[in-house]
Amino acid sequence: MLQEHDPLLGFSPLHAKTISDQTGMIGGFPVKFLVQVTKLSKSLSIKREKIAELKDMNTKAEKLRSYLEPLSVEFQKRSVMLDD
Repeated sequence: MLQEHDPLLGFSPLHAKTISDQTGMIGGFPVKFLVQVTKLSKSLSIKREKIAELKDMNTKAEKLRSYLEPLSVEFQKRSVMLDD
């Protein structure tokens, strides 16, 4: 194919797909590895969000306790739900 010898066209997305179909690689990385990295990235993103929510709730709880106010049952339930 003429595209394989052309440095600009040889790395086009269309060409990369045909290569990935034949070798199981995309952009020089194994597809299975990319799937695992994607799953890990999504999992870490969710954990970062939960940590941010827990930090916010912790700040609120510290404020309430500093004013000697009890934590509401709803607040406690939300806190437990985030820990899971």
